[in-house]
Amino acid sequence: MKQITSALYFSVTCELISSKKTGRMMIKVGGYVFSQRSSSGTKKRWVCSTHVFRGCRAQLYTVFDQIVKLITLIKTKKGKTNIKVGEYTFYLKPGNYKPGRNRWCCTQNKYCRACLSTVDNKIVAIYNEHNHEKK
Repeated sequence: MKQITSALYFSVTCELISSKKTGRMMIKVGGYVFSQRSSSGTKKRWVCSTHVFRGCRAQLYTVFDQIVKLITLIKTKKGKTNIKVGEYTFYLKPGNYKPGRNRWCCTQNKYCRACLSTVDNKIVAIYNEHNHEKK
């Protein structure tokens, strides 16, 4: 088992493992396993394979075997979906500013300019510069 490091500003326990069925490399983060979906040069995108049958859309990104981004979809107490990127969560802003494109804003502070955009449930743009500390 090869260890994989995290470049995130919070600690996660992770390791690189081999799939028993296919022999493909997978990343185990906590109790969840991610399989490689795509790569571009040294950057790789991994998707949740532990709960994929339940519709889990958690993703993580690695560059040179370092986790640089961990993205998960979470449900709020009211049943709405938020996107969690690292330690921060984003809510779906009502009204689309472009057809087919959704804008998500930081849930922590209404004056925070951090946001991200999705098209077909894929993040296409992210501005993750927050003007506040994590609550």
